[in-house]
Amino acid sequence: MDAVSFAPPDSVIRDFFPDQSPISITKHGNGLIHHTVKLVMPSGKYLLQQINRQVFPHPDILALNIQRIHQHLATQATPFQLLEPVYTHRNQAYAISPNQHYWRMFRFIDQAHAIDKVQTEQQAFLAGQAFGSFIFLLRDLAPQHIQEAIPDFHNSLRRWQHFEYVLKSDPRQRARLVRAEIQVLQQHHSLFEYIAKLSLPTRLVHNDAKIGNILFSNTTGQALAVTDWDTVMPGTLLADFGDLTRSIINPVAEDHPNIQDVVINIPLFRALCQGFLQALEGILHPIEKENLIKGAQWIVLEQMLRFLTDYIAGDTYYTILHPDHNLDRARNQAKLFLELLEHEDSLSPCIQC
Repeated sequence: MDAVSFAPPDSVIRDFFPDQSPISITKHGNGLIHHTVKLVMPSGKYLLQQINRQVFPHPDILALNIQRIHQHLATQATPFQLLEPVYTHRNQAYAISPNQHYWRMFRFIDQAHAIDKVQTEQQAFLAGQAFGSFIFLLRDLAPQHIQEAIPDFHNSLRRWQHFEYVLKSDPRQRARLVRAEIQVLQQHHSLFEYIAKLSLPTRLVHNDAKIGNILFSNTTGQALAVTDWDTVMPGTLLADFGDLTRSIINPVAEDHPNIQDVVINIPLFRALCQGFLQALEGILHPIEKENLIKGAQWIVLEQMLRFLTDYIAGDTYYTILHPDHNLDRARNQAKLFLELLEHEDSLSPCIQC
C-alpha cells in the first residue's frame, strides 16, 4: 500500500467541534496502518485518526474495545496516563467523511514523546516494565469481553498457509527474487507449530508491544503511557515479549537495508527482561517464563513471514516508501531471527534474573 498524504475533511472536524475552528493541523507520527494528525483547537489538543478499514474493517469493534479497556483501567491505580477517546457532538465514537472514511479522536497526551530506537538500558527496562504492567492491569478484565479486532492476528499456522498460497500464485513474479528468504521460512516454520501446541494461559495482551507505542515524559524520562490499543485482544504474553524484543535489541530500524548491521544487544535484552518480569511478578506462569525466548524467536519469524508475504503479494498491506521496502523489512527480520537462534545460550540467563 503506497504512502498517501491527506488532511481531515472540514465536515469531520465539525462533527467533533461544531462551534470551533482549528488553530493548527499537522501530520503526527509514522505509523504504518492509520493516518494521524495533531489537531490544536481552542478547547485543547487532540489526535484525529483515519481508521484503516482494510486492516480494521469493523470500527465499532475498535470503539467498543477501547471504551471497555479505558473504563477498566480508569478504576485502578495505574502509573500511566490513559488513552481518552473523544466523541462527536452526537456522542458517536467516530465521524464518517463524505467519502466514507472513518475518523476517531483522542485527547493528545502532552509533554511526552515516543522513540524509534532504545538508546539506554534504562529505556529498555522501562519499556519492559510498561508493557508488563499493562498486561498486569488487564488481568481482571475477562478476555471474552474484548472482541478480536483482527481475527487470528497471531495465528502463525494460518499465516503460513496464506504465505504458501501467495507463493504458489506469485502474482508479481517476485518469488524468484527471494529464494534465500523463502528457505529460511521453510527451514524454521515448525516453530509456529511448537508455539501453537503450548498450553499457554489466555490473557489480554497488547499484541503490538513495540517501543514506538510507549510515550516517555519529556521531563522525567519515565514511561508515561502505553498507546495504540487497537490490537489489545485475547492472546499470549509471549507475543508482547517477542515484539518488545524485536523492537529493542536490534540497533537499527526494522527496514534498515544493510542486514550486516542487524545484531542483538544483550545488555538491552537483560534490562528488558528485568522490567518485564518485575511487572508480572506473581502472575507469570512457569510455562510462559520458560518459553519467553522461543516467544521472541516466534514473533520475529512471524513478522518476517508477514513482510515477505506482502512483498510477494504486491505490497497490499503495509505502507511502502519504495518498491523493495517490504523486502528490506523481511531480510532485516530474517537476520534478527537467525541472531536470536545463534545467541540463545547467551540470552537464556537473562530470563532467570
